[in-house]
Amino acid sequence: MTTVQYPTLDLFLYNRIEDSDKDIYDDYWNNLENKLIKDGFTVKKDAHEESLEFENSKTQIDGSYLRLTLQDTYYLNYCCSIDKQVESSQLSSFIHQYKNYLSQPELLPKIDNLDAGKLSQQGYFGQTWMLSGWTIPNNSQIYENEAFDIYQNLIGKPHQYYQIGEFFGAQVYELWRGDRKWEGIEQNSHVVVILYPNEQTFEKIGEEYYTAWRDLFLYRHKIIWAYENGRKLKLRLMNKYGSSLTNITDLSKKGLQQLKDDLLTNTNNLSTYVRDINDLDIQKHTVEVNLYNYDIICQDKFSNVKSFDKFRQIVKDKYQVQLEKDYLSLNPDLAIERKRHLYHSRYGRNRASKK
Repeated sequence: MTTVQYPTLDLFLYNRIEDSDKDIYDDYWNNLENKLIKDGFTVKKDAHEESLEFENSKTQIDGSYLRLTLQDTYYLNYCCSIDKQVESSQLSSFIHQYKNYLSQPELLPKIDNLDAGKLSQQGYFGQTWMLSGWTIPNNSQIYENEAFDIYQNLIGKPHQYYQIGEFFGAQVYELWRGDRKWEGIEQNSHVVVILYPNEQTFEKIGEEYYTAWRDLFLYRHKIIWAYENGRKLKLRLMNKYGSSLTNITDLSKKGLQQLKDDLLTNTNNLSTYVRDINDLDIQKHTVEVNLYNYDIICQDKFSNVKSFDKFRQIVKDKYQVQLEKDYLSLNPDLAIERKRHLYHSRYGRNRASKK
């Protein structure tokens, strides 16, 4: 029978920094200490870093909250552990207990009707749950169906896709949901289950790799976020190109006021088209930059985890290629639209000068 010692649950949350969210985020953080104390925890808050630790000696539960600003991202980490052995078959019940605890009001930032932890509709990059610990006897593993049950209790739905890798002798289960395996990936669906072969490895990874996990998940979420935004932009651009500009045939049959109205409509639509084209280029660049960072951290820290390498290859072979094709196929249309718009504008001015 396999048991897991010191099961630890982490939540990594990522939101784009937006000034409109700052006051709500700060209020949440300032009230968090009192909320934990009210729930029976002893709390130690770091005066210099935005972090706090909590524990309950009766239940043997301890954990921490940490928030940081990473580049253009609000990063929030929640960590909760229990100093006991849990049978692998009971891990999903353990997960259910602490997931429900975290779901209490005010333990994660809450804005309007958005899910807890989601600071905005458009600027939410995503989240990753990670369950870790070490197995007893040493070098033992949990069963696949046990990892699947853990996922179900964390996300509330069964997984749709998964990959298995290896990291310092631990089996890594990476699970998620989406429209297809690498398309329409749900932002709240990513889970990593990694149980180390012994206590020494667990402690080593905790000391040396925690920041690496944080950054790896950040780059992954930003890549997927930018790619999905790029695909939405393509559809909008195609619709805009196909139906947005008014018909410029039979200009001689139109009155001056109608020509002016058409010109204004085309000017506004063309402005939107240009903005969306530029935004598509930004999404393409976002994928490129974050893939570069993902590459570096994979080579430095996770070079042997084949499942992470698979994602890197998908981004290179699919995401980047698709966004480049979308941009190149739609950008020449911009030149055509500008010519049509210029012709319409000149024709209108000529008609006006003759009257």
